[in-house]
Formats: sequence, C-alpha cells, structure tokens
Amino acid sequence: MGGQTRAERAMKFQELVTTLGDKFVPTVEEQLLILSREKPDFVYKERGVCGTCQYDGPACYGSIIVGSECSGCIFGQAFQRLGWETSDRIGGSIRDVMEKHCVECPAGWVKIQRAQDKGSTWKEAVSILTGGQT
Repeated sequence: MGGQTRAERAMKFQELVTTLGDKFVPTVEEQLLILSREKPDFVYKERGVCGTCQYDGPACYGSIIVGSECSGCIFGQAFQRLGWETSDRIGGSIRDVMEKHCVECPAGWVKIQRAQDKGSTWKEAVSILTGGQT
C-alpha cells in the first residue's frame, strides 16, 4: 500500500513508544496524514450517533457496532501500521493513552480525536496538522 509502513514484528504499545523514542509523535503524525490521504472521506462514527470509539475496531455502543466497519479509529490504525499489537489493549482518550505511556500529548491530537468522534471525515479531522491544507 502506498506510503504505508509496517513494523517487522508486533509490539506492545509501550514498546512501540520506546522504540520510536523522540520520533514517536512525528512518526504517528505522518501516519495520520497518510491515512487521511488514503481515506479522505472516511467517517469513523456518524454525527449524533452514541457510541464509544475504539483503537482496535469500529465504534460501539455496548456490544452493538455503531460505526463504520474497520480496524480502529484513525489513531488506532496509525499505531497498528507502526507495529502495535492490538491484543495489548489501550483505551480512553488519546490524552489518557499518551499520559499513561509518558508521552506529552500534542494538543492537535485531542482536536483530531474530537473531530473524528463527532463525525468529521478523516481529511477534515487531520486538517489541524496541515493548517487546513492537504
């Protein structure tokens, strides 16, 4: 797939963070941009739909899938492309996940997650990284 990277082996999330070190944030952001170019019109969860977003699957309301069938939200898919093994579950807001793993969460990431979770397309959600340019 164009621009997609895959780690040679699956890693626990903390191992991914440690392996990338100072390059973690820019490497994730690169993947976010790639995903937004590959699927600019993708909507993870429709506006007004109640449900919880997942890093490793579609949005759900309890056990009911309420979002698009996929392998995770935009951050989850970016992490998977970098080698995160989804059996090493992560959850909560992107800020909570980053704090738990001792990474300073960029303010833009919170805005991206909020936009995605409110029904924006991936292109719209990630535009915060490009100043509206794609």
